[in-house]
Amino acid sequence: DVNGKGNVVKDDGKARSRAIGEGGAIKLDTRGQILAFGEDAHGIYLQSGVQKTDGTLDRGRRGGAITIEHEGTIIGGSGQGVGIRIDGGSNENKIVLKSGSHLSAISGRAILGSTNKDTLENNGEILGSVDLAPSDRLVDDEFINKSGGRYSIASAGYVNVGANGLFRNEGVFGIGGRARVTGQFVQTPAGRLVVNFMN
Repeated sequence: DVNGKGNVVKDDGKARSRAIGEGGAIKLDTRGQILAFGEDAHGIYLQSGVQKTDGTLDRGRRGGAITIEHEGTIIGGSGQGVGIRIDGGSNENKIVLKSGSHLSAISGRAILGSTNKDTLENNGEILGSVDLAPSDRLVDDEFINKSGGRYSIASAGYVNVGANGLFRNEGVFGIGGRARVTGQFVQTPAGRLVVNFMN
């Protein structure tokens, strides 16, 4: 909804018939600490498109590409809080976590993507579930865990890049117990898969 709560965007509002234009491109380049410890709080939440009367995006109206590059630490809140959330945009949405950086949330949900194609490139450390495909739209989402990157999920965590998407591990992928991957998983020769079997 307009406050960024929930995995799947509700569609209860009415289109703004007099609204013209479309959402513009957003480019955010941040450095340092972004700490959002509150309930349902997001570290970063970016939206590009045309809102309906309830604040949700009109899926029939275009948005501009959303690009985020971060160097440092991002921690989202509890409940429905997410480290990074993007909504709308275009099929050129991209999130880049730079080397030495950290991304997580108290809720265990690191990233919530859009209904368009999203690309995630991790060169740092991500802890928690990654959902780049929160709808039933079949787009080619990509999560690339680069050679210097480390991605870890706890028991009951998940990676969702959609049925047509790709999760490519070139770095370290750590699983604490049982986890779920939706989409194609490719483990490169240089990548490491570390599983902690818990009683």
